[in-house]
Amino acid sequence: MSRQLQLVLLWVFIQAVFAGLMMGNRLDALELQFEQDARIAHRLLSQEAVELDAVLNTLVAAHPRADTPEALEKLDAQLAAIYPQIADIAFSLPGRGWRLSSGRAAPPELAEAYARSATLSRSVMTRFSGRPARYWLVRTRDDGAAYALWLDPARFVAGNEWPNTLKPVLLRDGHGTIPLVQAGPDAPLAVRLVLTRNLASVSQPMLMQAETRILPKQLPWATVASLALATGFILWGLNAFLDQRQTVLRARRQARFVQVARLNTLGEMAAGMAHELNQPLTSILANCQASLRVLDDEEPDAELIREALSLSVAQAKRAGEIIARLREDVLRPREARRTQILALAQVVDETVFLVEPECRKREVRVKFNRRDDSLFVRADRVALEQVIHNLLSNALEAMRDTPPERRLIELAVVSRGKEVMLTVADRGPGIPPEVLPRLFEPFFTTRQTGMGLGLSICETLIGEMGGVVAADNRAVGGARFVVTLPRVETKEDRYHGSLPDHLSG
Repeated sequence: MSRQLQLVLLWVFIQAVFAGLMMGNRLDALELQFEQDARIAHRLLSQEAVELDAVLNTLVAAHPRADTPEALEKLDAQLAAIYPQIADIAFSLPGRGWRLSSGRAAPPELAEAYARSATLSRSVMTRFSGRPARYWLVRTRDDGAAYALWLDPARFVAGNEWPNTLKPVLLRDGHGTIPLVQAGPDAPLAVRLVLTRNLASVSQPMLMQAETRILPKQLPWATVASLALATGFILWGLNAFLDQRQTVLRARRQARFVQVARLNTLGEMAAGMAHELNQPLTSILANCQASLRVLDDEEPDAELIREALSLSVAQAKRAGEIIARLREDVLRPREARRTQILALAQVVDETVFLVEPECRKREVRVKFNRRDDSLFVRADRVALEQVIHNLLSNALEAMRDTPPERRLIELAVVSRGKEVMLTVADRGPGIPPEVLPRLFEPFFTTRQTGMGLGLSICETLIGEMGGVVAADNRAVGGARFVVTLPRVETKEDRYHGSLPDHLSG
């Protein structure tokens, strides 16, 4: 999984968590506000019911005159001026029936309520009736007289006293419903909250039902979007920082490769020059020694020639010593290389990382067909990386004229007995048969700009690690290079010597 995909998944996870927390907190706040407003509405309705019950009890106790239409109308006017909830008043005397201040006929439910009030010795209410829906509150006296209030619940609470979050508010008596506040706007994704409570009145056992709808526009979408943008910008900056860091790391390691390659190239050149110069110098030495032996039988002035030849012999020996010392100085750093126990597949991954930009530039895919992370070898990390880097660079160069859709480098790390094999295969034109025998010769090259030292250096470095490198052509086309190194098999061998940083921690 690429780092960019990981950062995108991280961004999605962060947004999901924070959006869930913010939405949840907002919903909790709205639900708490709804519960508080519903309790306020319940308290207001309960207070009105209790207060009207007290008014009726006061009428029964004071027993104001209401036996004539005029007296009843006067009493109704006095109460209605104070309590707009009272729409009508009724009065009853034993044997005379109910009389209403409005003059209309008494409804039959008053007789039933009269009987229940006499039995319970308290106020009782009738069912909701009429349009708009109202109810009677009835209370009898011990002498058989009774008072009744025709109440309009829609006027219990003034409009400016209702909490504006409650829409609708309903009042139920078990048989009918009175809408005190009409329902508010609805939406397909709205969240509906409902709270029901009985009024705190024994004489008026009604149920208040308050509702609210949390609409999508009430949720903090703008805050969530701002957080998403801020988080995305931070992760984008982190990705840019990591890219820059990788670029710097890649540049440093490339610079190290260049330096090591230059040193190894210089060493190969010095070793080659020493080998080439040592042969003619040896020949000079032999010829001079032969001349000295022949001159023993010649003219008397042979002493001068003997002296000159002696000087030539001395100079030839000195040249041989200088060349031998140069060769020793070139080879000494390789003998002092610090070897480590390395996971070959991991070293391949790290080297592929270095050539990844060049692969993208040349439209070449790199595929690790087979790998075994448990295969370890003892090697010099820098030298091993240089060999792999050189093989990958050669593969890239070999596919310069290959169609982009076929450009592929295939890698494999497998075990073969006590050895570990690394295969680097390309899909280029392959290696000409006449070139194969000389492929690893120093200074042999088929390129116009090449020095012919790359593969020679690879062979030398791998040889110093106890391994071999070979090349051939694939049956399907392209060249294949195989690096074979001794495998670290035992636990004692694996942890003998210094471990690399990526395996020691």
